[in-house]
Amino acid sequence: GQGGLTGGVDFVLGTFGKAFGGYGAFVAGSRAAVDYLVNQARSLVFSTALPPPVVAAALAALEVAAAEPERRRRLADLARGFREAVGRRTGLSCPGEDQIVPVVIGESGRAVEISRRLEVEGFLVRAVRPPTVPAGAARLRVSVTAGHDPADLRRLAEALADAL
Repeated sequence: GQGGLTGGVDFVLGTFGKAFGGYGAFVAGSRAAVDYLVNQARSLVFSTALPPPVVAAALAALEVAAAEPERRRRLADLARGFREAVGRRTGLSCPGEDQIVPVVIGESGRAVEISRRLEVEGFLVRAVRPPTVPAGAARLRVSVTAGHDPADLRRLAEALADAL
């Protein structure tokens, strides 16, 4: 929801870097508000527009998301199942509800070590460390997609438990 603020919102901002799988961002608003930004925002004035293929890919991703809601449901189910599997097998915390699943490890060196062990097992799972996260809160970042096989996610949870 918009918290009841829809009528009082001057700009809507979004990114193409997460759910859309690309890069870049957008700002939407009234013609007057957008004209103001185009002429006054120095960071916009001196930036480079996104290449047309990147914009086309973002538009295609939006069209797929709108036309295929079952993908969102599948993604939510897979992420939930992975969180539950990790919790059962490891007792580790995986806060949140979206498709980016943070597995909180704590110590940075340990997170990097586990990431490397998982890569040897065939899983590309990056360690996220300070300053990106607070000291003592290093984590592994698992990006679940609707294309993942549930068996592979169970195998990842098992490999994670073994790596601990």
